[in-house]
Amino acid sequence: MNEVQKLSKVFENLGAQSTQALTMARQVMRRADQLAEEKNISRIDSLERLMRLCVRGFQGEISPDFTPTRKKSEKK
Repeated sequence: MNEVQKLSKVFENLGAQSTQALTMARQVMRRADQLAEEKNISRIDSLERLMRLCVRGFQGEISPDFTPTRKKSEKK
């Protein structure tokens, strides 16, 4: 089982349907790689932060360290 499949199982355990969980896992892994490069941190650290945010989101909470990002086209 690869990393994406393992992460997908985590999302399924949190309540996501299997196809949705797989999509989410791929997106989180891709974003973790981006954040690691942007912030010059380890991939593990960036994945840990994203997973904390995801778990809190599944619980209906917003993490106090969450900073939403917007695409340039969405900014006013």
